[in-house]
Amino acid sequence: MYIKRLCKRFLTLLQRIPAEIYIFLASFIYRLPDLGYDFINNDAFHWKERGYAFGSALTSLDFAGTAVTYHPGVPLLWCQFIAIKIYSSLLKLGYYTYVDPQTEFLVNNQIQMLVVVFLTSVLLAIAYRQLKKIIGVKLALLTILLVVLEPFYLALSRALHTDAMISLFMFISVLYFYNYIFSNGKKLIVSNGVFAGIFAGLAFLTKSSALFLFPFFTLIAGIYFLRTKNRSIIYKALTVFAFSIVTFFVFWPAMWVQPIESLRLYLFEGVQGIAIEEGHEHIWFGRVTSDPGPAFYPIVLAGRY
Repeated sequence: MYIKRLCKRFLTLLQRIPAEIYIFLASFIYRLPDLGYDFINNDAFHWKERGYAFGSALTSLDFAGTAVTYHPGVPLLWCQFIAIKIYSSLLKLGYYTYVDPQTEFLVNNQIQMLVVVFLTSVLLAIAYRQLKKIIGVKLALLTILLVVLEPFYLALSRALHTDAMISLFMFISVLYFYNYIFSNGKKLIVSNGVFAGIFAGLAFLTKSSALFLFPFFTLIAGIYFLRTKNRSIIYKALTVFAFSIVTFFVFWPAMWVQPIESLRLYLFEGVQGIAIEEGHEHIWFGRVTSDPGPAFYPIVLAGRY
């Protein structure tokens, strides 16, 4: 009888734990096996170098030096900075006395990946929390589990790369924006607008392609206004844009000291210098080229899906 009551209490306790916690744990644990040891993506070495430069600029209070790349990849760079501090703390605590260079690299890489996986798992839990308000608990749970288990997304979320982060930041921002427009309750509405702006700002800081959210939210707000004639949508859209700009400014230290130069790097150098003038090299059927031709995307999409 005692064991039965104990099991019943344990099951009751498990039922009281929010589903967001289970989603976080499922995502995090699923990405742990061989994390940091199984593969290293091509861009990882670039981001490691940028991460060390970003951390060095922060610790030396050279805020202008935090503008290390046009992407600008700021959330990923903050993850790198946190990972470096964790590794330094472990060294000070004597956790590692002496390791050879190869082991040191792998340990560093694993810690860097742990921070990234932790963040993406938290973001997936947040996405579920907002999505269930729109499509219900069951469909939201199924949707998020598909994202958690999807092979391509699994690989991207276990790599030092910006794509997994930007997709989640944008997705969560859109969810908050939707709930901001259609939710009831003044406090809830305001908080949705604030978080829609914050996550949009984090998406902008991850990669300039996230600027798509500006015209997208404007379009949604315009359609909403034409259908309802409710002018409050203008205030709501401006609130989201304002908090996205504030977030962009607050989390990128380079904006504190040289905003014009940082924006020029962000808006023009990457798009004009890399995408238009220099291009991007690919290995296309065994040949290195910066112009694989019109068949590139159809073949890539067919191979992926």
